[in-house]
Amino acid sequence: MARSTPARTRGGVKVPSGPQIYKPSIKDELADRYSAALKQYLRSFGEQSLQEAYEIGRQAISGGLCVTEMVTIHHDALIKSLIPLLVPEEQEGKFRVPNGDGEERETPVLQPQERKHLVKSAEAFLDECLMPFEITYLGYVEANEALRMSEERYRELFENANDIIFTTDLLGNFISINRAGEQATGYAREAARRMNFGEMCAPESQEAAFRMLNRRVMGEYPGPCELDLITRDGRRISVEIRCQLVYREEKPCGIQAIARDIAERKRAQESLRHLTEALEQEAKRIAHALHDEAGQLLASVHIALESVARDLPAAQGERVRGIEGLLDEIEDQLRRLSHELRPTILDDLGLAPAIEFLSQGISARTGVPIVIEADGVSRLPAPVEEALYRVMQEALMNASKHAKATSMTVTLRQQAGEFICKVRDNGIGFDLRTALTDNTERGFGLINMRERLKFVGGTCVITSSPNQGTEVLISVPLENRDAAQNLTG
Repeated sequence: MARSTPARTRGGVKVPSGPQIYKPSIKDELADRYSAALKQYLRSFGEQSLQEAYEIGRQAISGGLCVTEMVTIHHDALIKSLIPLLVPEEQEGKFRVPNGDGEERETPVLQPQERKHLVKSAEAFLDECLMPFEITYLGYVEANEALRMSEERYRELFENANDIIFTTDLLGNFISINRAGEQATGYAREAARRMNFGEMCAPESQEAAFRMLNRRVMGEYPGPCELDLITRDGRRISVEIRCQLVYREEKPCGIQAIARDIAERKRAQESLRHLTEALEQEAKRIAHALHDEAGQLLASVHIALESVARDLPAAQGERVRGIEGLLDEIEDQLRRLSHELRPTILDDLGLAPAIEFLSQGISARTGVPIVIEADGVSRLPAPVEEALYRVMQEALMNASKHAKATSMTVTLRQQAGEFICKVRDNGIGFDLRTALTDNTERGFGLINMRERLKFVGGTCVITSSPNQGTEVLISVPLENRDAAQNLTG
């Protein structure tokens, strides 16, 4: 085997000197295999040789060879194995062909019919070798057609969608925007392509917009984000945006986003908020009426009955005092209803004492012990306390009515940036999807819980399964006071 010598330097470039070891390419290797397989096939016409031809074609595709190169390989193989059998060198009609041991043997020239069969067989061998190329080409044509149709459907959806659809690069610079986006923002496509997404956002929405984009670029999956956009003529439109990464060669290269106009939903939420506030005020009025006015009337009845009892014989006086006992029960029930409608303790002492009082009442009626864990909980804005109290009330009432639990735990925790409430029971559990779709008291209650939390920017996650109990996890952000300020405004 030849040994390589150290390289010499010429003009700053290393030039190898001495004999070099030749390393055959994939084309050379396949050419040798093809020639050998073709010879074998022309001798025996066996199926195994055709399978070898197909495998050579498949490996040629993997090696990056094209059809022209395969035809060249076939041509060279024909020269080696077929041509000597077709044209005689001498008139006697015989060839002198090396037999591999240094000598030669005479091979008769084939007759025309045999030549034709041999040529057709070589063509069949080439066809089998090129079959993987044909399959690949057909697959490419089908994939290309499917891609074209998919692009046409996407373009149609992109242009005719009612929502704003746009794409940006990873820095938020616009790449494209659909017709709905042009109409909503007032910016033509050419003008939008010279802008950054942040330039369309209202000043107070820019931080949230870039935080959403950055989280998506970092591989996180942020939920929908509500933002205000400023149109070209200065109008403000509220949108809900969802975004996803666009990939090229498995690397993120941009962001595609869909923005939906939520002005109608905002108006509906505002109307619902006002209605909720009105109902809360009405509940407060009724609660005070039950607690103060009805309580005073019952106190007057107590005094009157006590006066009547003193003027009656002892036996009849005891019967009157029995009526006073019933009045005491009525007073207790009215006091309970008053506190459940609107506990004055919520206004006076805050959420934790109000939840504790509520839990004591529910535990007393149902016989189910409720453990309260509330450490380091301070006062919250009034709208937040009202929303959390109502949501916790609904959760405890659902657990006491439907869970068949033997114990419940309520946790209140205030930590950096958020307030956490959790209700856990060991009851029979339920199917959440079914409960949310059924027009039942529990279904409406769960929907009402989530709607109330939306007003203060909170979330509610319910985990439940049959015979595994239920956990209601409520979270309200404390660093963003916008929702609370809107409620009090």
